Amino acid sequence: MLAGMGGNLFGSIKIEGFKLLHAYVLKFLMVRDDERHYIDRVTFAKKKHFREIGRRLVERGLLQRSDDFYFLAQHELYGVWEGQASGPLVESKIANRRQLFERYLARAVVVAPYVQDGKPVELETEGGPEAVEGVMRGTGVSRGSVTGTARVVPDLKQIGRVQKGEILVCNSTDPGWASIFSIISGLVMETGGMLAHGSCLSREYSLPAVTLRHAMAVIEDGATITVNGDTGEVRLAKSTADAHQVAAGD
Repeated sequence: MLAGMGGNLFGSIKIEGFKLLHAYVLKFLMVRDDERHYIDRVTFAKKKHFREIGRRLVERGLLQRSDDFYFLAQHELYGVWEGQASGPLVESKIANRRQLFERYLARAVVVAPYVQDGKPVELETEGGPEAVEGVMRGTGVSRGSVTGTARVVPDLKQIGRVQKGEILVCNSTDPGWASIFSIISGLVMETGGMLAHGSCLSREYSLPAVTLRHAMAVIEDGATITVNGDTGEVRLAKSTADAHQVAAGD
């Protein structure tokens, strides 16, 4: 690659710039990974602290459930501890926030990826879920192209539904999903960039992968799709695309 750069205009300058960028990226990745151990220790200690406060508040009858403390901000939790918070208001906040959290966990609500001044915003560079002639444009995160059966899996508990050679469609992945990468032929995620877990593993396994907002809502389970990680496109099979157009017309 460096030899190719050297043959272009300002090749020597481009080579030196690439070397600087490459060295920075490697250093950044090492720092990011090295700090995780200490961040995990600090956050776990804080979690134990708040969990103990929650336990004592339940013991005193000020909270109803052992995990209620998760749905209060720090100042709200301390307000309950110090007897300065209204009981009915606290209960209402916890109930509403728990309901929203459970809906999000069940993928029943789609959270805006970007918020500005409290309002959802969309970047011009972000692909939308609308299919134009059966093609939806997202962001390619692992190169290559593959056609196969889409298997929509909203929750890790349903991972057993995925068969060899199918294309996994999900919100995101974490280490708990790692084993599935040995049998799938491609990946479509709703969230995540180039350094997301699913993106990195897709490149390690040479699997085409695309990030496409609302993917689980616009791709039918069992549909035939083509994932192009070079262009960031997800193409629906003709029959599926026609069904989408008919539904839109209705």
